[in-house]
Amino acid sequence: MEKYVNTHIPIVENIKTNGYKNNYIELITQALIIPFIFLTPFPHTTSIRNICIYLSFFFFILNVVYYKKRIYLNTPLLVPLLLFLCWSIISTVFSNHKLDSLHDLYTHLVFYIVYYYVVINTFTERKHLLILSCIIVISGAIFSSGAIFHFYYYLGNSINERLGANLGLLYAINVIGYLLVISTIFSIRMSLDTKKPLYWYVFLLAGIISGCTSMLTGSRGTYLAFVTAMGILLIRRKKLLAGSIAILIIILLAFPALRNRIIHAGFEDRLPAYFYSLEFFKEHPIIGSGFEIDTYSIENFSHVEEYRSRIPQKYRSSLYLWPPHNMLLCVAVRLGLIGLMLFIYILFKPVSMCLSLTRHGENEFILSWALCLLSAFMVILIKGLFEPIFTHFVDTLFYTILAMITILWNLNYRQPQEP
Repeated sequence: MEKYVNTHIPIVENIKTNGYKNNYIELITQALIIPFIFLTPFPHTTSIRNICIYLSFFFFILNVVYYKKRIYLNTPLLVPLLLFLCWSIISTVFSNHKLDSLHDLYTHLVFYIVYYYVVINTFTERKHLLILSCIIVISGAIFSSGAIFHFYYYLGNSINERLGANLGLLYAINVIGYLLVISTIFSIRMSLDTKKPLYWYVFLLAGIISGCTSMLTGSRGTYLAFVTAMGILLIRRKKLLAGSIAILIIILLAFPALRNRIIHAGFEDRLPAYFYSLEFFKEHPIIGSGFEIDTYSIENFSHVEEYRSRIPQKYRSSLYLWPPHNMLLCVAVRLGLIGLMLFIYILFKPVSMCLSLTRHGENEFILSWALCLLSAFMVILIKGLFEPIFTHFVDTLFYTILAMITILWNLNYRQPQEP
């Protein structure tokens, strides 16, 4: 096993030994991962995505066996992910719905941890980081263009209508904002980096399309994440930051429905979910109810009527058994207090990695992309406090961003720096 596994971050010698130019299997693995990421927001592509990603796993294993490729495990995220996985397994063992918890444990955690390690061991160079960014930019821009055309032109909705309203999960208003804002952030970063006018216009146009679409969702969590991410991304470019803030204000003034929702709409409709979640948490405060994503069901919480009398009087008439729009409450209910602390540990680590890179980056590329990836991760972190997060859509983005942060970390600390 030792000849295949290296517990250190990649070094130049190993990368050259397993270089993609001399290894067509690694090229195939990369080519299969790209559509898995690209097709994330598009409906009815689950089968294609599954075929691509499982084939990429197969070719990665083949690469390890046939080319004796060394795999690298000891990233800064190894310990947080391992601890969280171990506790999730323990919680699943004690769950009342073991089969459902075991299924979700694999599909929403084990699968994506494997995906994370395949990505960081396959995409190892600076150009690979840019490729991953381009895929997210293109995916977000194409999806945004199609969504705007379909909803406002084909269906004939007013521009003041929230994008995707009354269409159920076709657009999933509260979820698509993750991709749209991250796509906008990457577009801006790459437009600032490129020296070719054509690429500059392309990235700028993609950023405008994705950014405007994110605003049209009317999601308050998306707007807050957008403002925060822009502040981090452009913190070293004060004029651009001031211009971006001005544009966001103009957008608010131009769309009264958006302005009213963001400024005047409250969060009272979500409070019943929060109160019920606290009562669910009290039922299993340490071990949690199990990793099952669909925890909030009457079958899991058969004593829901007993909880009604414990929540404030004004919210008792609303029987809200859907997951609250808050990732911390969801994790606390499913995995208990210990699981919550381990999950926060996972969230803390990428932030500390990016901050370290902003202080100790060896060149401008590292410094600028550390801020870019920090802003992208903050989109997930902030929206996760107000929107649903435990879906395959967001899981793909979350672990892709974790992989990109790790790739940048490897480029800075274990590989010779590019000027």
